Amino acid sequence: MRSVLFAGVFSMATFAHMPYSFAAEAGYITSGWAKASHPRAFKVHNNGVAYIQIENKTDTADTIVEVRSPHARVTEIHEMGTGENGVPFMRKVKDMTLDAGETMHMAPGGVHLMLIDMDEPIAEGDTVTVTVSFEHAGDQTVELKAYPFRSKGPEGTH
Repeated sequence: MRSVLFAGVFSMATFAHMPYSFAAEAGYITSGWAKASHPRAFKVHNNGVAYIQIENKTDTADTIVEVRSPHARVTEIHEMGTGENGVPFMRKVKDMTLDAGETMHMAPGGVHLMLIDMDEPIAEGDTVTVTVSFEHAGDQTVELKAYPFRSKGPEGTH
């Protein structure tokens, strides 16, 4: 399962006390944040990034079947890492299953949500809406606050 492969990456960071809000009554997404776009980089790539924490508090595994955002034409789960040859990589994660009781932490330098082909850059203080569709839990929508481009999130600005 994908959750076993990424267990080390998911435990990289803890996101406590992060601003977010649910559009659904019950949800797996417990926190998250977005990163403001770098002005020069956005002119070339027009992409953005967001991070969430997901907790599967059920006794059944659940699979993410889709992620989407009205801020981007395409939204995907990506992972960053270093290959065997020492070369850094970033690639799309095709399957993401959370085992019963598992918590997944997305963080800079690891697993993240990639917002691809955005019309407008994300500005510091903006709210970014993301919906994660689960096989069993259905759609979970969250509003994420954007922090400065160089930020490591709500807990640190550098």
